[in-house]
Amino acid sequence: ALPGRGFPRINDITTDTTNPPAFVALAQRPEQQGRDLNYPGESFASQQQSGYPDLEPLIVPAPPEEVFQRAQKAARHMPQWQVIHADPVERTIEGTATSRLFRFKDDFVIQVRPAPDGNGSAVHMRSKSRDGRGDIGANAARIRAFFAKLS
Repeated sequence: ALPGRGFPRINDITTDTTNPPAFVALAQRPEQQGRDLNYPGESFASQQQSGYPDLEPLIVPAPPEEVFQRAQKAARHMPQWQVIHADPVERTIEGTATSRLFRFKDDFVIQVRPAPDGNGSAVHMRSKSRDGRGDIGANAARIRAFFAKLS
């Protein structure tokens, strides 16, 4: 219980709590049957804002198509990640990350959108644990690690 102290008891973290990237391809896989992959909404959003106020989209000064290609390459080189699906039309990448010690599986989706100001791209990411109510910060750490690699 001690490692979980100080983290919100949520297990679905996103850089866009209003319009979070959606799990589409992963939702069709047999291991996902019976799971609700929808974002939980305001209750998680407010806890996330309180617990991880630094999480926001990564703004990259390059066109979305180029950033999507870079994001795919970065995702394929992340340790313990498996990219399951990449959609160049929607510019989304979906996959699974497996923890080293207990082999927990967490799902992630990355979406590259045009930047709000029209200059460059905004990379959004969502990471959701399959097990437990809280994630002791694992999903937020995954987003930060991916953004560091992509940067």
